Amino acid sequence: MKNKTIKITSTSSLMARSKAWKILDKYACVKFSDYGTWPQDLLEDSADEILFLNLHIQDLIDDPGSLRYWKNTISSVKKLHS
Repeated sequence: MKNKTIKITSTSSLMARSKAWKILDKYACVKFSDYGTWPQDLLEDSADEILFLNLHIQDLIDDPGSLRYWKNTISSVKKLHS
């Protein structure tokens, strides 16, 4: 019985139905976050959950709007932890 969950989140869209992810099934139950929820996923704390963040730097810096979003996210995280 698997008592751990691997939660996969990303700054880019992932192919959750890809057979490539099946290799993880033998270690834990695998679930995918909704697209765009990675900042919230980082803030959630779960002892029974392993968080895997697939971070694509280009998603964060290529678009000026994305860069502004990233800076706001960092600022929000800093406020929560201060």
